[in-house]
Amino acid sequence: MSIMPIIQANTKAIKKTDLLGLTLPEMQQWLVERGEASFRAKQIYNWLYQHLVADFQAMTNLPQALRDRLEQEASIGPMIARSELHSKDDRTRKVLLELSDGRLIESVLMLYPPIGESSARATVCVSTQAGCAFGCTFCATGQMGFDRHLSAGEIVAQVLLFARESRAAPWSARGLPGSTPIDHITNIVLMGMGEPLHNYNNVLQALRILNSPDGFTLGARHMTVSTVGLVPAIRKLSEEPLQVNLAISLHAATDELRSQTMPVNRKYP
Repeated sequence: MSIMPIIQANTKAIKKTDLLGLTLPEMQQWLVERGEASFRAKQIYNWLYQHLVADFQAMTNLPQALRDRLEQEASIGPMIARSELHSKDDRTRKVLLELSDGRLIESVLMLYPPIGESSARATVCVSTQAGCAFGCTFCATGQMGFDRHLSAGEIVAQVLLFARESRAAPWSARGLPGSTPIDHITNIVLMGMGEPLHNYNNVLQALRILNSPDGFTLGARHMTVSTVGLVPAIRKLSEEPLQVNLAISLHAATDELRSQTMPVNRKYP
């Protein structure tokens, strides 16, 4: 995946706006504040989420002056894929991503064949934080400690990375002869690095962007948010007008056993 160039001025990098972190109304406002027409936002959204472009110059129905300005003032999920691992049956692909500040996260694409009446699925396991603050003893990320929250744009960018790859080369597992090639992302699970509900606002922003009918159009019921059990955030999520799935990581059958491996259980048993 390419990284957008950082424009230098007086040896200091100009702070760019990551467009993947903006809802459509926010992008409209961002453009209007710069003297641009608000209708351009829908055109940009279409290029980002339907055409999956990562280059402003490819947005050919935008005026050249606007494309040049976007290159100077905006970015499209800047991150670099540093390494990639595939499972032996080619059903799982894990990518190590470097964020714009040098921090590292992992994202995983998982291919599921059709079973019975269910269709084949391509699911992205998305990270929401660099590190994690909750210290579950069985989790490598939990033992790293907490570094920082990911922005909404950094969360969205992980999904788009695999969406671009799947469209360019529809993926079928070598270990499953006759498996249906998948050319789009069908599901996401927020079960990667970090605790999604600890990064509540950015996670919900990313889900709204991915769910937008003007954008990626991923159905809310194809999104799953996982949590170690942050009860106030679970209650808050239940009141959101977004019908996402919730997964609670139990990992034990009793409070006593769970508290031994998941410190959060002492506060929210």
